[in-house]
Amino acid sequence: MTAVSYQCGPRVVTVVADPRVRDGIDHYLRAQRRPLCPPDTTVTVRVDPPEVPHRRNEAHTGHQLGERTAFTGDIYQAFLTDRITLVPSSPGHVVDLGDNTITVHAANTGIGIRIAVRVLRQITMRAAEDAGARALHAGAVVVDGRAVLVGGRAGAGKTTMLLQLIKLGAAPMASDRTMVTSENTHLHGTAVPHAWRITPQGLESATELHQIWQCPQRGQRLADGKAELTPVEIADAYDRPLHSASPVSALVLVDRTILAPAISHSAGLRPHLDFGNDDPFAEDWLTQRRTATRTTADSPWWNQLTTDLPTLRIRWTHPQELALAAAAADTWIRQ
Repeated sequence: MTAVSYQCGPRVVTVVADPRVRDGIDHYLRAQRRPLCPPDTTVTVRVDPPEVPHRRNEAHTGHQLGERTAFTGDIYQAFLTDRITLVPSSPGHVVDLGDNTITVHAANTGIGIRIAVRVLRQITMRAAEDAGARALHAGAVVVDGRAVLVGGRAGAGKTTMLLQLIKLGAAPMASDRTMVTSENTHLHGTAVPHAWRITPQGLESATELHQIWQCPQRGQRLADGKAELTPVEIADAYDRPLHSASPVSALVLVDRTILAPAISHSAGLRPHLDFGNDDPFAEDWLTQRRTATRTTADSPWWNQLTTDLPTLRIRWTHPQELALAAAAADTWIRQ
């Protein structure tokens, strides 16, 4: 077992795991690594197949606390013994919660990596919310030391625009979700560690990524019809540094009008960037939020964001238009 520290938003997390699990986690959180230091939270990942059913059986002897739902809709039953244990409906792992400690017991290395990344993603989001951040439906790239958000509704073309900007020289930061704090017109973004999800057609048009997808060690796995590449794979494919946080300078807002009616300028940014009440990542299923639910009214926050954030709006109906628009967006960003 080895230890490594990550900066998960404002919180330092030390992960203790065997090297194979650590390397898998690093594919999502490499940009968040920092020198080993005293942590706010310790996450331990133990790959021990016989221990998983033992922990599940032991948990069921305790007091049942109810259900918790994690992305991607996995339902955990919470039990209280001498600790809180989360038991999922799938048999491959359990999660123990303690005071500033989380232990993942996994049946194999792959499950250990997947659940550890899920845990670290939750900590990043909840810690950022404690600092006043909100989740925006926007990816991000870094240009000249500052983050440029690329936002829009599902299917608007965010990933295509992100990849085009990276090809033109930007560095990757976030794929689909960025935590943003806004205070006195200063904006700061924190990437949520998540796979980059790309359609097969998108892979075909991106030579660098198509070569990764054809790698026989990976296999052609699709989730909801899309390929999933890690943040490190994206950065390495384009030979760019990977970022995890940065001051925010601008927003490129894409709106695919062939799928849905265009949203008027007067509606502001919220219809494009707000995940809404159905956000699958919103539940604090690991009880990592340390402050009370924010009381700041929603509308003023969004109105202020619309006022403070320089925005380039791009409406398109054909993919060729979006490719051309990326070059114009790159010029606008660098002005």
